Amino acid sequence: MIDFDELDELEAALEQAQLVSESCPAGKQVTDGDGNGCGARLSYTNSGYSIPRSISERPPRKQDRTFMETQLQRDPPVYRDRQDFDAWQGRVLPGDATGVRLMHTLPLLQQAGPEWLTAAFHAAGTLPLDNQVVAINELTPFEGGGAGLKAVLVVEYARSQPDLHTQLFVKLPHEQDQNHKYLIDAILNQNKPEVDFARLLAHKMPFRVPKMYFADHCARTSNFVLITEKVPFDVDGFEAAHDKYMDHKLPRPAHEYYFVLMRQLGRMVAAYKSGRLGRGLEASFPTESAVVATGGHPSMMKAKVASMLKFAGEVAPQLMPRDVADHPTFLASDAQTQIMHTSLYYQEMVDRMTANPDYVAYAHPNLNVDNAWWWADPDSKQLDCGVLDWGGFKSRPVAMHLQLSLFAGGCDLLDAHGDGLLATFVDECAKEGGPELCLEELKLQYALALIGSVAGSSGTVGTIFRHTPRGEW
Repeated sequence: MIDFDELDELEAALEQAQLVSESCPAGKQVTDGDGNGCGARLSYTNSGYSIPRSISERPPRKQDRTFMETQLQRDPPVYRDRQDFDAWQGRVLPGDATGVRLMHTLPLLQQAGPEWLTAAFHAAGTLPLDNQVVAINELTPFEGGGAGLKAVLVVEYARSQPDLHTQLFVKLPHEQDQNHKYLIDAILNQNKPEVDFARLLAHKMPFRVPKMYFADHCARTSNFVLITEKVPFDVDGFEAAHDKYMDHKLPRPAHEYYFVLMRQLGRMVAAYKSGRLGRGLEASFPTESAVVATGGHPSMMKAKVASMLKFAGEVAPQLMPRDVADHPTFLASDAQTQIMHTSLYYQEMVDRMTANPDYVAYAHPNLNVDNAWWWADPDSKQLDCGVLDWGGFKSRPVAMHLQLSLFAGGCDLLDAHGDGLLATFVDECAKEGGPELCLEELKLQYALALIGSVAGSSGTVGTIFRHTPRGEW
């Protein structure tokens, strides 16, 4: 847990240094009113019992829309309701960008054959007009991730070229689970940003991203087709694919991977802020709404939080940090009081994170170890990675991007390396031409992002038990 008393001290130092609403040069030592460095370091596991004064001393602002309502009220709405959504799913309509009819299932893609792939690649500009796809040698689905159906596609060209991959990756909508598809595409708007990223931005990234061969989406049906190069896992010096939350299986110490991820995030934020990704991204990619409630109606949220804390204290205490698991009173009573209270001030926390535009950016939505492929430089042995899985690409507070990247590393990683990881991001962003963010301000915003994420995570226990029944814990 975050130590909120330390947050008080950190915010007080920032206020005295007049850093509440403006950034300071990267690496600058924040001082108190007497010129003493505050040197504040956040603890990510010690429990505290207050929230920052500037937030808690005023009544909370009213949040008048839940997350689902905010998404469904997007202007203009694509679907009137769930029935309207279902009515359009089976239709094969042209993609909005290329005009190519989208073969959005594996049988459709297999039946359309090399001729459709040739037309699609020509429309995308990824295959020369004097070359063609002449054969599909493999189209095999595989398990991995949850946002869509995935398959390996192996093709043959009329004329081989060094820059043309024959082993490709295909991502399509879910065929069977319409409830999940409705959540992912109609409500969360995950797939269109990923498709548009591959089409418009992948080639502009300051690090390796899978080469796009075709990417298009139909807003009316929510169907899409995304075809990229197949990432080289476990061959030619590349590491095998890694799973989320399984850092103990990594071939190197886990913190080495997260420092690389922080550098990549810093480079991307710098590329966006410096204009190297182009202007007007807001016209093509979403920005996270500033009006986002954390858990719906208070009574529903209270029940979700209680379920989460029961899971932490009774079902899987072995997964909790020791100082949390060893304090049953905290999980039984104090934690719920804190979570319910701080959730009332979520909008104020978002206001703090968005007050300075330098701290808001487009970046990968959850850059975890599993959303990259890894290798080491043969000479320096330094770890490096390419980045994949851009579903839900959007602009949001930088602190939220960081929180959604680092949360999978767990409390031990954050306690040992949290400050260093944030400093690495700040340094890389400035070095690559981005804004010179204030490390102390970012630490405060990151802590607020962590606090804000707790209530939003409280509804996941049901999903956990669907994957791993209660008795198996």
